[in-house]
Order: sequence, then structure tokens, then C-alpha cells
Amino acid sequence: LSEFECDLLVRLAEELGFTSGEDVVDVPIEVRDNDVCVLLASQPMVAELCRRLQHLVPHLGAQGATLCKPEFINARFRVYRYRSVEEGLDVRVPQSFGPHYDGAQPPSGVTD
Repeated sequence: LSEFECDLLVRLAEELGFTSGEDVVDVPIEVRDNDVCVLLASQPMVAELCRRLQHLVPHLGAQGATLCKPEFINARFRVYRYRSVEEGLDVRVPQSFGPHYDGAQPPSGVTD
């Protein structure tokens, strides 16, 4: 994303608001201690991101198996915010997201 596009996404997330995410992100607080804003990206935005990243993603696997569909980015975006102790958190250490492995995520989107 361009710097301008990143700024727009950050402003949108700030407008929508951040929460602790305990109700929307299934990761223990011992691993993920940060604020989160979950939003559903529009189909045109997902399509454009896929177009830009297509050349970086392998499309064929072993014996020619298809690895990803033309629109391979999940529309469910998670925007994370990390605040430091200096920002007035009620904790003794800055927020963090520890090492972990992402599991499979079902596709998200809006259907008619």
C-alpha cells in the first residue's frame, strides 16, 4: 500500500474504534496483548490488493495443484494497535503480539 492508502486505513480503524479484541480474535491474552479493529474490506479493495500481490504468490504447488484463487486475500482485515507504557496503559510492559502460528481462516465477505 502507498503511504496515503496506509494513512486512510489507519484513520478508518481509528474512526471505527479499537477494542481489546477478546470477543473477535480467538488468541489468548498471553500471546496477543494489543488493541484490535476488525473490518470487512470491500470486494474492489480485495481484488485490487490481490492484483498487486499476484506476482509474489505461487499459484501452483506439487504436481500442478492450484494453491490459491484469483482473490486470495481474506476480506476480514484485522488492524492492530500497540500502545506503550508511556501512553498511559494500566500495565507495566508495552503491548505485544508474541510468536504464534496462524491457523486456517475461513473466507469472509458479504453475500446478497
